[in-house]
Formats: sequence, structure tokens, C-alpha cells
Amino acid sequence: MVKKDGVLFALSTICTHLGCIPNWTASSTTFECPCHGSGYYDSGVYLDQK
Repeated sequence: MVKKDGVLFALSTICTHLGCIPNWTASSTTFECPCHGSGYYDSGVYLDQK
């Protein structure tokens, strides 16, 4: 569950690449996959790290 700008919404916590469960990283306010390092914004959108 994520609350942003007064709106509450639910995200699937399964990485779309390998099916791992991304961890929340408070310092960068992103989810990071422990299997291959992909990141996701708090909205669930893929974080392009290039």
C-alpha cells in the first residue's frame, strides 16, 4: 500500500523480470529488486537507471 498526495493505492510487489520481491529503500524512495538491481518508483513505474 502506498499513500501519495492523499491518495492510497496498492502495488504488486513482484518484480516483472524474475519474480523477486523488491525492497523499499527509504533513502531513495524507490523499490529495488534484490535479484538484479532494477528499481521502481513509489508509483510502481520502472526506474530507468541509464
